[in-house]
This record gives sequence, structure tokens and C-alpha cells, in this order.
Amino acid sequence: MIKIAVVGAGNMGRHHINTLLQLDGVQLVGVVDPSPRSLVPESIPVWPSLSALFSQIIPDAVCITAPTSLHHELGVQALEQGLDVFIEKPIASTLEQATHLIQLASQRQRILQVGHIERFNQAVLTLLQTYHANEWGEALLIQTHRMSPRPPQITDASVMIDLAVHDIEVVRAIMQTDPISRHTMTQASQDGHVDSGIISLQFPHALCTITVSWNSPIRARRLQMITTQGLVELDYQTQQLQFTPHVGTPHLLSKDIIPPLTAQLTHFMECIRDRKTPYVDGVAGLQALQWAMGQ
Repeated sequence: MIKIAVVGAGNMGRHHINTLLQLDGVQLVGVVDPSPRSLVPESIPVWPSLSALFSQIIPDAVCITAPTSLHHELGVQALEQGLDVFIEKPIASTLEQATHLIQLASQRQRILQVGHIERFNQAVLTLLQTYHANEWGEALLIQTHRMSPRPPQITDASVMIDLAVHDIEVVRAIMQTDPISRHTMTQASQDGHVDSGIISLQFPHALCTITVSWNSPIRARRLQMITTQGLVELDYQTQQLQFTPHVGTPHLLSKDIIPPLTAQLTHFMECIRDRKTPYVDGVAGLQALQWAMGQ
């Protein structure tokens, strides 16, 4: 039985709490959050800080869903205590903080997984499996669009750090190489927050644009990829994946829809049990952050 605590009981934390309570072989031993416990089931103990939790119980792992500005501080506390760590994306606020977390996890021989949830979207998993089996030929152009109204709970991250990192990690998994050039354009609203941006990536044989915005009245998450054999279309929200060949008719590639968060946290538990490297480890989280920051 893996004992785990959730650090951060906001909207994101609530989803992690509910998912962990449904996983076999997992015991949610507590939640760390100084705010009221309205989102936490009455049966789950709540502590105001990690140090308060550690004074009563030492879990096997923590799931950090607190604001990005706290990721480094909380991650360091957990790793120094000898715990495995799941940390929501982005891995940290700065590249230096991210590097420190990676080094500390390596020194302590602890699992460090970053919450790039789209890597556990069934449509993405099917896309990666099919593309890397060379069933669609070679990628020529990738375009992603991720937009929505600005989430009111996000006050410490730009749209590039909060949204673009999702598609960056998927593109990284598709291309499996660094781009030979990167260009970033951003636009800030009147309050100074960066809420729209475009990242242009050039690979040896493909181009890619990643477009994100918090100025849209609707929520959209899509990816299109033109290959030497046709067009791939992915809808992250419906987990639908369609391929249209240059010659022939479109066809859907479908699998059973599994909540990505369930798949992601199940993978984290498997990594803890088997002591294996996560699909999205600290290094992957750092690289996604680098691309998002234009570095």
C-alpha cells in the first residue's frame, strides 16, 4: 500500500484527491493546505504545512498541486524528507529551480514526475504509437491550438507556462529531437499578464506552431499534423483521433476513453512500485519549461 499526501487543496488538488481515493493499492493519508477544508472529504486529515504533516506521519510520496510559485519550495521539502514526488506542471517557476529539483531527486534516488497530463490522453498515446510505428510517414507540419477564458485561480504563471507546456511536451514526444530554431511571440493584456502567445519551431524536416490564448470565449484543445501520407487530427477534449490519407477516406482511431488524470497517477504509482523513470520525468519537465520560456 502506497501512502501519499496531496499538497494543495484547490481546484486542481480536488481532482487529484478524488482520483487517488479511487486507485487500488493507494492510501491517501492527508492533505496539506492552510486554507479551509471545504474541498477535502471529512475523513481525510488536513495539515497546514508539510512540516506539520511530517511531525505526525511520513508518507511514501506527495502529489504537489499548489501554485507554481510554491513548487520548488515544496518539492525540496519532500525530496529532502526522502519522498517520491509528483509535481504539477510546470515543474517550477524558473529553470534554476527546476534544475535544483532534478539534481536533488537524483541525489536522493527519488522518483520525480511532472504533471504533463496530455501525455496520458488516450488519443495522444495512440498518435505516438501509430506515428512511431511509421504508419503515417514523416511529419511535415504540426499546428496546435489551446485556448480558453483566463482561469481565475491562476495568478502566478503566464499563458506560455500554463498552457503552452502541454503542447510542447506532446510535440517533443512526436519529434523526439530538439528543434534547430525557436521563435516566440507573446502579447500581454492591460494588467500585464501574458495571455496570448505563439511558438514557432523548425525541425530538420518539419515545421511546428503552438498557439495559446486566454482571450477566447470558448475552450479548445486541438492538434493537426500533416505527414507525407496524410492529415492527422486530434481533439484533446473528446480524445478523438482521425487520419485522412492523401488517397482514401478519413478514419477514426479510437480506444476506450480513460480519464487522463487516472492514467497519469496510476503511472506514478507504477513508477514508485517498480522504481522506474516516469514518461515525463524532471528532465522532460525542464525541457518543456525551456521551450515555453524561449530558452
